[in-house]
Amino acid sequence: MRADLEKRLNNKFWWYMKSDAYCECGDGWYQLIDDMLTEIQELCIMEWLKAPQIGQIKEKYGSLRVYMHNYCEDIEEVIARYERKSSSVCELCGKIGTNINYNGWQITRCEECCK
Repeated sequence: MRADLEKRLNNKFWWYMKSDAYCECGDGWYQLIDDMLTEIQELCIMEWLKAPQIGQIKEKYGSLRVYMHNYCEDIEEVIARYERKSSSVCELCGKIGTNINYNGWQITRCEECCK
């Protein structure tokens, strides 16, 4: 992910800043990650939960993978939902995409980014 997008996440999410984690995925998933972290932050505020620590955010097998420490089952459900959603969002541009096999690698791309 581009450094400016990463910086936006760091500026927006106070608990994300405490971690040395960074996003190892394409810019197209920026909005998914932003939405997911917003939902987790709101859940922590509403439920008086301790903010989780991000270990890693990356792409694996064509979908988003989020690894956190110190989180509850409700947060795990949010993460799982966004991981599933990512398999239909192009990792490069954020448009609707499909999880495909490309030279032995699972990737999620829209029709334009496959060209």
